[in-house]
Amino acid sequence: MRPVRFPFLLVFLAGCAGAPFSDTAAQAGSPPTITQPPVEQEVQRLATVTFTVRASGDGPLTYQWYRNAEPWPEWNQRTLVLPRVTENNIGTYTVTVSNAAGTTTSAGARLMLVGSPKPPTPPPPPPPTLAARPAPAAPAAPPPASRGGGASAPSSVPTEYVREGEPLRFAVTAEGAPPLHYIWFQNGRVIPGATTERLEIKAVRAEHAGSYACVVWNAGGERASLPIQVVVRER
Repeated sequence: MRPVRFPFLLVFLAGCAGAPFSDTAAQAGSPPTITQPPVEQEVQRLATVTFTVRASGDGPLTYQWYRNAEPWPEWNQRTLVLPRVTENNIGTYTVTVSNAAGTTTSAGARLMLVGSPKPPTPPPPPPPTLAARPAPAAPAAPPPASRGGGASAPSSVPTEYVREGEPLRFAVTAEGAPPLHYIWFQNGRVIPGATTERLEIKAVRAEHAGSYACVVWNAGGERASLPIQVVVRER
């Protein structure tokens, strides 16, 4: 019996010492899918905490746990048990589940102690800053006669003169925490599809006359540019 049992025990113990825990399953062919990730917990100091993950996929499945993205080699079971937790155990726990076809990482689960300060919520970013007005591509001198926008524009509002059929281009310069969102208005009405820092009309018509402005916003708020007047003149 010894020639049979001794090699078997030697291989078995070597596997326990050096390899992560694995589920017994079918042949490997597709990466694992996490069906139940670990969940956030808030416990008393010196309590025992248990994190568990459930996964499906072709086996064998192996497990590796992390705290704050740092791997702990001895944490290689489907269930992670932390006895007598203290402030040193606070953090975010994740687990990777692997098989021969690939690796899947769970969402993070925070461990907190009752009464410990919560991680601060970052303040929202400041609203964007932008130029006072959209910048025309090429300002033109006022024509002797115009239509569509009236013979003259209010003196306090910059005016862009353009002939019918010519292109009209505006751009607004904005700075702030991304993502930045843009929307353009003509005479206070939204221009459909105008959602970038540039506005281009390839061939101006009489109905394109009026006041143009742009609103830029991010998670922190919004800013509106001052208007610029467009006067359309006949060819």
